[in-house]
Amino acid sequence: MSPRAPRLTLGELVDLTDVLWVRVNDAWSGMGGHTLTAFDLHRGPEGALTGTARHFEDATFQREAAIALPPAATAELLGFLAAAPLVKRRYHAHIDHTDDAPHVEMVLDLGPEASPGGFVTLFSRSQGPYLAPWGAYLRETLYASPGEPIGRALTLLRKAFDPGFEPWGFDLGPAP
Repeated sequence: MSPRAPRLTLGELVDLTDVLWVRVNDAWSGMGGHTLTAFDLHRGPEGALTGTARHFEDATFQREAAIALPPAATAELLGFLAAAPLVKRRYHAHIDHTDDAPHVEMVLDLGPEASPGGFVTLFSRSQGPYLAPWGAYLRETLYASPGEPIGRALTLLRKAFDPGFEPWGFDLGPAP
């Protein structure tokens, strides 16, 4: 990346306070088999994100749980996403080993005024801390997101589903 490449944040490009729903497919494959946790969350009248998470292992349904992020936790999740740095360039996954492969996609519906079709798509196939770097597609433009904020938002969802979840085996300390 050129040192002069303009860097924005997702929150500078779209108003994430208008999120109507969030869908996440958090899939992993590798030597330990294949897992998928699918989140389907809708914005409630009080601003909370609520819905369900379904977990599968090797294509076998394991469990479903109701997810309810109170307004403060929803604001924290959206704050992480808004802080995500974006650079207009191709996405290149960080891959440093071969025994597991993440494939995560997060789709945000912001309504048609925010982006064509109303959607922002965030994705990662990276093995770095918090699955950084991430990619982002909005307003028909592809961005790379070199930081951890999107992965930190995903961690909030994972912990809502599994309170014992530790982010990918890393001791990453508190959020900046």
